[in-house]
Amino acid sequence: MEKLTRALSLWIALSAENLGITMSPGTGKIVDEANINADANEIKACLRDWSEMLQEAHKSVGQGWAVRAMAVVERMRRALGEIVDSISMAVQPKAEYLGHGLAMVTPEKIPEAWSITLFSEELVRGGGCSFILSSYLRKLDKALRQQGGGHMWQIISSGKPGAQGWVVEVPDLMSVQAETYDRPTILLANSLSGEEEVPPGVVGVITPDAPDVLAHISVRARNLKVFFATCFDADEFENLGRYIGKAVDCKAAGDSVEIHEIDGKQMGASVMDKIGAALSNVKISLPTPAKFSRFAIPESGINPDVTPKVFGAKSTNIVAARRILPDWVETPRSAVVPFGVFERVLDHCDNKDIAGQYHQAVKELHKVNEPTAHLRKLQGLVMSLSAPAELQDGVRSALRESGIIADGELEGGEWEEAYRALKGVWASKWNDRAWYSCKKAGIGAEYVQMAVLVQRLVEAEYAFVRRPTDAPCDCCCVPGGGNSRTWVFMGAAGNPHGESFLRERRRDVRRGSGGAR
Repeated sequence: MEKLTRALSLWIALSAENLGITMSPGTGKIVDEANINADANEIKACLRDWSEMLQEAHKSVGQGWAVRAMAVVERMRRALGEIVDSISMAVQPKAEYLGHGLAMVTPEKIPEAWSITLFSEELVRGGGCSFILSSYLRKLDKALRQQGGGHMWQIISSGKPGAQGWVVEVPDLMSVQAETYDRPTILLANSLSGEEEVPPGVVGVITPDAPDVLAHISVRARNLKVFFATCFDADEFENLGRYIGKAVDCKAAGDSVEIHEIDGKQMGASVMDKIGAALSNVKISLPTPAKFSRFAIPESGINPDVTPKVFGAKSTNIVAARRILPDWVETPRSAVVPFGVFERVLDHCDNKDIAGQYHQAVKELHKVNEPTAHLRKLQGLVMSLSAPAELQDGVRSALRESGIIADGELEGGEWEEAYRALKGVWASKWNDRAWYSCKKAGIGAEYVQMAVLVQRLVEAEYAFVRRPTDAPCDCCCVPGGGNSRTWVFMGAAGNPHGESFLRERRRDVRRGSGGAR
């Protein structure tokens, strides 16, 4: 464990040094400094928490120590992944631009295409001790689980129960989002984010990744009775490869999973096939997209009874709840950036060039089989939008009227950070899961609008998470730490569509070991 601490310390130092080189002569910033600072703070918090765990272990390893240590390791793994992903996303487009440009003008046609594709991956694997830390985390994960930090298997969805299907290996679940399997299939997915859909025809998913039980795919798997399990033992997961191309039966057996080969003729139609057949003739009727009304609405203007609505259910529910709750139950002050604001900002004269590129990219998106690059382009264009003065004035006015900010707040750098968060919500319209979900449902992009609920996070000693009724447990709470300000209320995790939160961020925010951000 002390080796992990040394590796982590060295990795932090080298990462800070590498990420500090954020400027490229003549081209500006390579990596967003705001992302760098956030990632650096997260890694420092991981090191601080791990050092505390080591000091406690030197005295005595009490009951629950391994569980808490596993939480720190999971946080390290997430932080490592976020940093690696941010560097890759920043560097790879430039590597492809330069690489393909050089290949066109050099007689030897170098660099070769494969080296261009792998450039950012090799960069992050070879620098900053990321590979070393990843290896230590993998070994430590197994050791902690053996010490009582968790079982080698986690059953997220037991299926109907279990599952029978042909085993197919995929590098990641996102790569098969557009696939439809014509026979019951159990996927061995080497990685997943938790935001994916279950592809049609899939009756089971086994992965070494550990998504949250409230992640989108976890909820979908339980609702669809799809077997979904995480295997934390890398060797055991690798051994599952012997079933690739074969029909198997897999089911939960206590804290483990039993898998054995069967005759493929024994299997019937999958749950997804039955649902697909039942919904084949269903027609979706969509409302007309909302027109622009105003840039922001204070809480006093959020009327749950008015129609047509220019904001989503979260905005109306929080106001409706306040009407019936006793005075001693406090709820956060709210304001909303309603439907139609994004479209008005996009059409503003300051964003004329971006709007042209945006509409062209939307047209091109419908013509491609692999949408990932086009979706990233659309997200980048949304994040490049300038803020009209009317938007800034409208948002500040609504937040002041709602008591969310005081005079003089949300100026300068504070506004830039808040506007970046607002654009992030708008850009989420073009994430992979949203695109695939809408495409499968036959919903055009022009019908998808985003309203943004704005709240100041309530400073609380404990954070409570109320889970949907189909989740394994009903309710949990964890102590808050540092200067964290959180408010998670019933329903926030259960419905990912329609509205999102723009929340105030604080310096030196620390998450509890099992808490939710």
